[in-house]
Formats: sequence, structure tokens, C-alpha cells
Amino acid sequence: MRVEILHIDDCPNWEEAGRRTTAALTATGHKDVTVTFRRLQTADDATGVPFAGRRWVVSRLAPIGASMVPRFVASSRIFEYLSQTRIHYWMTEHAKRDAHGRRGRVVGRRLPWNGDNFESLRSMQWQVHAYGEIATETVKALETKLGLPVTVFPEIRNRRLRNGKVYVIRPDGFVATIDRTR
Repeated sequence: MRVEILHIDDCPNWEEAGRRTTAALTATGHKDVTVTFRRLQTADDATGVPFAGRRWVVSRLAPIGASMVPRFVASSRIFEYLSQTRIHYWMTEHAKRDAHGRRGRVVGRRLPWNGDNFESLRSMQWQVHAYGEIATETVKALETKLGLPVTVFPEIRNRRLRNGKVYVIRPDGFVATIDRTR
């Protein structure tokens, strides 16, 4: 078996993904697995890879993942790295300096899954998500001020998302900024 990490030129984390994947495989007794990298340069490259749908992932990776998960104490953290929900991008150097290098729980990371909030990401457009109790007037004011649709998710199922907070989401699913509605 071998694992291939596909990446694009702009991906700053492909090497780190390789290191962490190799470490996870080694920790689970899969030292013989080769991890390789392939840079996707064109749209044809992307459409020509075997990772064309969930069936491929489920049939090939799920058995390996299922055998690995019970062995890890930190299996949820490893899942977050492999699913790219734990990868962090600094929005600006100024933000990195102000935070003293300490990463936020949500900003600069992929939007945390909340059960129903990923469906809207299919539009691949800038958007605003509001979680918890948000007044209708506030939603309308945000839509007018930002010129973006605001989707409200009244039920919060992820501990990283906070009640009464508004998240601006980039087209790639990463959280650009966060603010309170009150």
C-alpha cells in the first residue's frame, strides 16, 4: 500500500501533511507504507486523479482508518489534521504578531462541522454564518452592511462554535474573521 498526498502550488501545508501522515502510519504499525506527493498544476490534473468521489475514499481508506482510530488516544486530533480541519492559516502577519504566534480556535482554520453547516459551502462564495440565538434585525443589518447572505444555525453542535457569534467564511471554507452580534 502507498499513500499519495495531492497538493496545489498555493498549499503551504503539504510537507507538514506528509510528515504527520507518516508519523500516524508509523505509530499504528504501518511503517512499510510509502507516502508520496503529487502537485496538481492544471484542472486536467485534478480531474484525472482517482480521488474523484467518496466511494473511492470509503472503499480504500475507511478500513485503514477504522483500524487506526482505536489505537490513538488523540485520534480526534489526527482526524482533524487528515481532514484538514486543524490546518491553520494566518490571515495577516499583523494578526500572527498580535496573537504572539498562538492560533485561534476558529479563525484561520476550516469551518468546524456543525452537522448542517457544510451544505452552504458548496456555493464556494464568501458567506456569513451566525450560530445560536441571533435577532432577525441583526441578520438583516449584517446582510445589508456586508452585502453577503447570512445563514443562521440555531443549534450549536460543535464546541468551537460560540453562541451569538458571526463567522465570515472564505470560498475555500476557511474562517476569515469572527465577531459578536451583540
